[in-house]
Amino acid sequence: MKNTIFIIVLCLFILGCEKKDGLELEIINKSILSLIPDTKNLYNNMDDSLTNYKSKTIIVFKLTNYDSKSYFFNLNYFGKLYSNLDGLTINQATIYFYKEERNKEEKVKVRYGHPNFNFKPNSIASDKNARVLKMLNYSSTTTNENLNFNNSSFIIHSNETLYFEGFVNLPYGDPIQNAHVDFDKNTKYSAEITMFSDSTNYKKMLSRPILKTIQKNGYEVYHGVIKSKNRVPVEFIE
Repeated sequence: MKNTIFIIVLCLFILGCEKKDGLELEIINKSILSLIPDTKNLYNNMDDSLTNYKSKTIIVFKLTNYDSKSYFFNLNYFGKLYSNLDGLTINQATIYFYKEERNKEEKVKVRYGHPNFNFKPNSIASDKNARVLKMLNYSSTTTNENLNFNNSSFIIHSNETLYFEGFVNLPYGDPIQNAHVDFDKNTKYSAEITMFSDSTNYKKMLSRPILKTIQKNGYEVYHGVIKSKNRVPVEFIE
């Protein structure tokens, strides 16, 4: 009898130790590609379609909610929280790169390039959406709204996992991202992803229907920055 009770208690203890809580962000990719940097042709490479094709990585990542409550993620790109994120913005996330040096961690600076003059003022949104879909290997008949690539806010329920994807062109960027990363081909790098939600003054920022939805369903507006539990290496290619 005592042995039975001991086994039950031990099993409950083990199950309790294995139970997770909070939000967990994970990068699915095994690596992220980058062309070997050539600073002489920096801006020319940014607009070159072949370079963009070779240097592209579609990044897949997932967010899992292990909490008992559901969260509304308020992606306020005009707030202080987002302004402190100095990485490269991809779909609903920010990616950072780090030098892999012994006993030292150094974040790699993302630099933003020259203005893009290829988009006409009256068609910036449609041209950008079309390019995003093309870079993510979707059909031109697919609508951007259906795929949720517009950096919009979202809800994650208890015990739910949401998948996301975005793309980067390294190290030169592309006409959409218009940014480049200072890599050294002789140095090892890794990449980390973060996601954020800003609850600061959200009642003044969100529409009445959204506020009603949050209240009626008992959602909590999440506040903070979540770092991916893993980093993946940057792989240089010719």
